[in-house]
Amino acid sequence: MAVAAERRRLARDLHDGAVQEIGYILAVTSGADGGTSPAVRSAAQRALAETRRAVVALSSADDEPLEAAVAREVREVGERHGMTVHVRSEAQRAPLSLEHREQVVRIAREAAWNARHGRATELRVLVRPGELVVEDDGAGFDPAAVPPGRYGLVSMGDRAEGMGAVLALESAPGRGTRVAVAW
Repeated sequence: MAVAAERRRLARDLHDGAVQEIGYILAVTSGADGGTSPAVRSAAQRALAETRRAVVALSSADDEPLEAAVAREVREVGERHGMTVHVRSEAQRAPLSLEHREQVVRIAREAAWNARHGRATELRVLVRPGELVVEDDGAGFDPAAVPPGRYGLVSMGDRAEGMGAVLALESAPGRGTRVAVAW
């Protein structure tokens, strides 16, 4: 059972980082010319940065505030996809373990990444004691009709469940998406 749980964790980590970058590389290189472009090189650099970020997360002390880590990650995704990002935070009174903080940060990053599917132009993020909320102004979707093979929502749910938190997802076509995690 422990091996299965570890395999799921590794699958989530790979999906939420390297797989997204590799998917982008594949999409770009599938073009008519198939040559290496500056965009491909940039994606490879981001994949390397993501790998380094994972190493740092695994080996760093729990001294970066949750709200700072979340803001850094969602702003990076927002810049990459042309979204305006608004982060509001309230002081964290009960610190999270390094592992739980990393899960919350990864959920925030995945919610920001998913916003690009709906062509969102704006992300609103709230971090407060015991809760993270990420809202976008994208096209929204029907959560009951997500096609198979879409692992992002599963990944966020698994991360929340793994830390004893509850993930709530609200979306509808034409109404954007709201992801909330409470712990």
